[in-house]
Amino acid sequence: MNNKSNFYYDVVKGIYLNDNIIKFNLVSIPMSQAEVEEKITLVSSLSRFEAMVNFLSAELQKMKSIQNTKDEPSINKKKIEYKKVPAKGKILASIEKIDNQS
Repeated sequence: MNNKSNFYYDVVKGIYLNDNIIKFNLVSIPMSQAEVEEKITLVSSLSRFEAMVNFLSAELQKMKSIQNTKDEPSINKKKIEYKKVPAKGKILASIEKIDNQS
């Protein structure tokens, strides 16, 4: 592999479980015939792999939710309108009880 600071992967080629150890290969597909396919093998425990997959799944759901709200046309967005409710009757008299305790 050449000395690049970033590795951009295109596909996962193979996930292997051996006892409690997970190995999976991330592959960068060459853009031209002059480039060589690059591969990184990640090694992790089953519990860490599961935590990573759960995290990525939750992040994917968030991204899809954000994307869905962006894709909705503005027509479907409901506007809240406040309408003045007409009074059904009038108060003719109001009596207040006053305590005269002087």
